Amino acid sequence: MFGIIGHAAIDIIRRGSRVLRSPGGAPTYCSFYLKQINIEVVPISIVGIDFNDYLMEYASRGINTSKIRIDNTHTTSYEITYLDDSHRKLRLVARCRDFTREDLDDLPNVVAVNPIAGEISLDVLNYVRSRVNFLGVDIQGFTRMFDSEGYVKTVMNLNNVALILRNADIIKISIDDTQIEGIQTLADRHRDKVIVISMGAQGSMMIHNGKVLRLS
Repeated sequence: MFGIIGHAAIDIIRRGSRVLRSPGGAPTYCSFYLKQINIEVVPISIVGIDFNDYLMEYASRGINTSKIRIDNTHTTSYEITYLDDSHRKLRLVARCRDFTREDLDDLPNVVAVNPIAGEISLDVLNYVRSRVNFLGVDIQGFTRMFDSEGYVKTVMNLNNVALILRNADIIKISIDDTQIEGIQTLADRHRDKVIVISMGAQGSMMIHNGKVLRLS
């Protein structure tokens, strides 16, 4: 069984004059996709009472929702405005509370940590590492910062990424968030780890033990 830790979200998607609301965040996307290929996934999340209708969609797909905690607050929500087919702006309009150790009891042996709004601290990540056999981390939620209006900007601190990499067996980084030279430095220092770099329309790259695999 495979666990996905992070905030599920309510996405407000704008394309021109069209506006669509839908469930988002890694617990949603990963669970919905992996269920289609018969991989059992447990979304581990914290949401607000405004997410109840979307939980019914999880249940209708046969996804276990027992580890999605409902707080008396708002679900994390992003306004996603598409400027064209490959560019978008993200604005945080609501944020649920952070994860604590108490939210993360009885974890599966294999877990992916995929925060979207800084909801998982390095201390909590260390705790997760101590409770699982295999840990993957998408660092996007560790590097996102927000201006006074909630718009997202990325601040990549390679020292913090190195701390994450020490805990993780595999990490995913977007090429939009850092320079390839910095990623290569991390790969050279942590040759036993797997680093996946997403490169948008150019595909992705995986580095492990000095070897590079390109996927397009």
